[in-house]
Amino acid sequence: MEKRETNLTLPTWLTAENHDNIKTDPHRNYIQINIRGVIRLLNFLTNTNVSYSSKESPWIRLLSLITYTIMILKGTSLTYLWIVGLLLFIKLSVLPGSVIINIIKKLFRLLIISAIVLLPSIVISQNDMTLFLIRVGLILVNISIFLAITSWQQFILALRQWHLPTIIILVIDITIKYIYMLGMFLEELLYSIRLRTLGQHVSRQVLGALLGQLYLSSKERTTETYQAMVLRGYSRDSKGYSLDRRLPFNRCDFGVLVELVALIVLYFI
Repeated sequence: MEKRETNLTLPTWLTAENHDNIKTDPHRNYIQINIRGVIRLLNFLTNTNVSYSSKESPWIRLLSLITYTIMILKGTSLTYLWIVGLLLFIKLSVLPGSVIINIIKKLFRLLIISAIVLLPSIVISQNDMTLFLIRVGLILVNISIFLAITSWQQFILALRQWHLPTIIILVIDITIKYIYMLGMFLEELLYSIRLRTLGQHVSRQVLGALLGQLYLSSKERTTETYQAMVLRGYSRDSKGYSLDRRLPFNRCDFGVLVELVALIVLYFI
């Protein structure tokens, strides 16, 4: 039997390189933009690796955050605010360079927005908004330093070490975990829409459908969470939220405590 020879060639669209390169308008591709935003939120909520490993205990970091914020808000002297800023920038200098650049960019944007918002008040009433802008900048730096050296898990631990009511700690803990669950569900929805509309224009009416699906899912999962807590015999005195309530104290904590006391004393001088 003779073999029949056939000359088969693949179509051009199968042999061409980068045939899957679909052109989309980056300014209208809000699905991809929202996916990136959700992923950043999920990474922020689940990130256990902080930018700088601080030797201070979580409770002293929280105390430092609150004390610095109160002193900045109460400070009315430029000299005192300059001292506070000097201490904050010394703390900022030990962070990685990428974190410092990110904080400076956020600070610059916030100051510009604040100046634009307050511009009519400055022009009409001729008030000096210098102190206000300085306070806003220092508070942002203070919060940014706290977030750079403290994870969400360490923040919950700090609340336990301060012996806050168990129910408050539980609500904050469950809220963070619940936001993460809803974020995962929203990410799955956005990816499914992206795959089904590849290369096509997505109507902004999809936003309403997403919100509806998110609401129904959140209601269902809230009921399931409550039923699971009831079945497992949850109570306010559960052991899981009563551990790690001791107050550790080391040399670094002592140094920060002296710094905070000196900051308060300088305010009254």
